[in-house]
Amino acid sequence: MSITTKVGAVTFTHNAAMTGEVEIERAGLAVKVPFEALTKIVADKVRQQMIEGIEELKPHEILALAASKATKKA
Repeated sequence: MSITTKVGAVTFTHNAAMTGEVEIERAGLAVKVPFEALTKIVADKVRQQMIEGIEELKPHEILALAASKATKKA
């Protein structure tokens, strides 16, 4: 079964298992990329956004975040 997702003018088509290839289509042009490659680029973007969010935190917010992570590991 194929799943199609539209984001603005871009259409993504992939299988329900989210494996194999993703077809990315825009303005009549299409390219297929491995799902792993798309996952990596999205993960890199999310990582960048998280870093930017942390950089904007105040010192006490950073300490509170670190403390909450430490209690989850315990």
